[in-house]
Order: sequence, then C-alpha cells, then structure tokens
Amino acid sequence: MDIQNWPHPAEVGTIHEVEGNEETSIQVYSDGSKQEQGVGSGVVIFKGIEMIAKVEFKLDNRCCNNQAEKLAIIKALEKLEVLSRQSINAIWATIFTDSRINLDSFQNYKNHGNLVEEFRKKIASPEGSGCQIRFWWVKAHTGIHCNELADKVAKEAAHSTGTYYEYTRIPESYLWHIAAEEAKQK
Repeated sequence: MDIQNWPHPAEVGTIHEVEGNEETSIQVYSDGSKQEQGVGSGVVIFKGIEMIAKVEFKLDNRCCNNQAEKLAIIKALEKLEVLSRQSINAIWATIFTDSRINLDSFQNYKNHGNLVEEFRKKIASPEGSGCQIRFWWVKAHTGIHCNELADKVAKEAAHSTGTYYEYTRIPESYLWHIAAEEAKQK
C-alpha cells in the first residue's frame, strides 16, 4: 500500500483484547486454512447460542495461511457491519481467533502490509459495526466447538472447486520460495 494511503496512527482504532471470560453479545470465530487442495477463510457468528451467519472465502492457492487468517478477520468485520445495519442490537462483539501472530501484526504500526492496512481501515471506519469490537486469542484445536466450526468452514472453502478467488495477492515469501526452487534445479 502506498505511503500516502496509510492512516495516521492516531486515526487507527484500538484493538481491545479480552482479559477473561467477559460478557459479550456477539461471538465471532474466524479461521484460515491452507491445504493441498487450496486456501480458504471461514467465519461463524453467534448471537448467544444461535448461529446467525456463516461465511467462507477462497483465496488463490499461492496465498499463505496468515493471509487466510487475516482475511477471515477482515471479512468478519465486514459481516458485522452488514448485520448491524440489519439491527442485531449488539453492544459488544468479540472476535475469536487462533492466530496470535496476526493480532500482533495488526498492533505493530511498523507493519503496513496490504491486509494489515485493510484491517486498520475497517476497525477505524466511522460507520463501523455499531458495536464495540474486542479480540480474543484462543488456542487452536483444543476442542472449543465454535472455533472448530470456523476451522471446518475454512477447510470447506479451501476444498471448494470454485474458480472465484476472494483474494489473489500472493505473499513475497512464495516468490522467494519459487526462486529458490528454480535456483536449486539449475
């Protein structure tokens, strides 16, 4: 992203991390998955015990798992905006993710990657979701039902046979990997 498009740090929203088992009216679980069959992102949204939305996205096969995880969080924020317009009447929404590295990258103001800046725009947007957003890191694959459901949705997206990709920007690390493989073969 060009430097002139970076938001000023004072304009970027704050990431509030949940410290314990605090009350929340909307629970959002997001996950990403990179498989041999493809790369996908999944989001499930609950109000109480009722699932009110499920969203899945396919990424280009050359994308990485971190991109899938970041895209899932961004799409969760977008879905919260849509649900807010449909009056979900939520005061607090908590986004649960098993990607600690992405929560840290969103808070690192030296990181200006495409998806990081997209996240910052979403979290700081004036229309927003109409509710306070908090983030909570959960340990992956520990039997948390809703997190496992988000993982399943992400894997379904990765396995889908559709040709439409929600996100196609490949990471620089992939290009370095391909260059290294070609150099080895030569």
